[in-house]
Amino acid sequence: MKSLHFSNFNTVNVPLTFCKIYEAMGHSGRLLTLYKHRGNVPEDICLNKRIFNPAWLKKLRYKREKQAERLIADAAAHGKEWEFKPGSMLENVFFRVRDNWRAAEFNRLAATYGLYDFDIYHFHGGNDFFRDCRWVKKLAFLSKPIICHYHGPDLRSRGMIREIHAASNLNLTSEFDLLSLYPDLHYLPIPYDCSHLPDSTTPGKKIRIIHTPSNPDAKGTHLIEPVLQRIAKVRDIEYRILTGVSNDRVIEEKKRSHIAIEQIGNFGGTGYGVNSLETLAMNIPTLTEFTPDYARFLTNHPFVLVTKDTLDQTLLRLIDDEEYRKRAGAMGRQWVEKNHSFINVWNTMLCYLDEAVPEVAATLRTEASKILPNNEPRV
Repeated sequence: MKSLHFSNFNTVNVPLTFCKIYEAMGHSGRLLTLYKHRGNVPEDICLNKRIFNPAWLKKLRYKREKQAERLIADAAAHGKEWEFKPGSMLENVFFRVRDNWRAAEFNRLAATYGLYDFDIYHFHGGNDFFRDCRWVKKLAFLSKPIICHYHGPDLRSRGMIREIHAASNLNLTSEFDLLSLYPDLHYLPIPYDCSHLPDSTTPGKKIRIIHTPSNPDAKGTHLIEPVLQRIAKVRDIEYRILTGVSNDRVIEEKKRSHIAIEQIGNFGGTGYGVNSLETLAMNIPTLTEFTPDYARFLTNHPFVLVTKDTLDQTLLRLIDDEEYRKRAGAMGRQWVEKNHSFINVWNTMLCYLDEAVPEVAATLRTEASKILPNNEPRV
């Protein structure tokens, strides 16, 4: 089957990784994105649109997102689902004008890439090319299977777009906290291929701690950095906080690190993301914070769990106790390979599709079985 994936960005390479899963299972996958992701994240069909984001608009957007987060959480607490709607008549007019402006471009893309000719569609972030969702609506009219993938900020600070959510046959997320906001979501582990990552190389005796937040506000960097500064005064360590740099640079820095910190405070979701999968796959002890619900949901994991109150002492123990540090990192790669491998994510998605669109699941499984004897992943 031919799959088409659409996203505003190739966010931390997850949408393109789903294309690779389809290819590994004997199918095909293409990714259409509107904007180029920062750093050196690979792209497929990227329109490389410019983002209008002056300081005043960025500040306004941040204020609205924070307000929306509170409204979305409050709606969920009262058993309701928050639906995105334009905030004003002016905004509504802007979207209509933009949709009409984009129509000619979309028609050219549809003719070039056959945007209506794929067998299954994945909409990442619950976004359409158009705000009025005319693409998704037509796909639904054509009875095309549609899957929505939500990656966190889309539902936390915007809310669902009703037309897309309703047209979707299956709604997926890798963000545990979103499950409480929208009950028809299904949890799917982040797909990650760690075969290219080596174990960390940690020459010398000086302990090196790394924290690489894609969004420092969401990762609690303001709580983490003061702790690292204090520890650097009482132990012979060095630390790196990197953000907004290429993934190649991040990987090189991680290879030379002894300890990694994912996040504290659960300000932008809970638990972990691709950032942690990289350090775990390199057998680096990785610290993060889980909410109590997430700790009950995800068991038998290799993370070192901390809070803002325990981060200091936990880091000191890892610094001072080499054996504990080795044990804390030893199971990371094995856990990533088991839980986040292409074959595990694929089989989990097919189980959900068995309920949602069984004929599609059967076709996907039949093709994959030709190259996956005994349901083993292709090397």
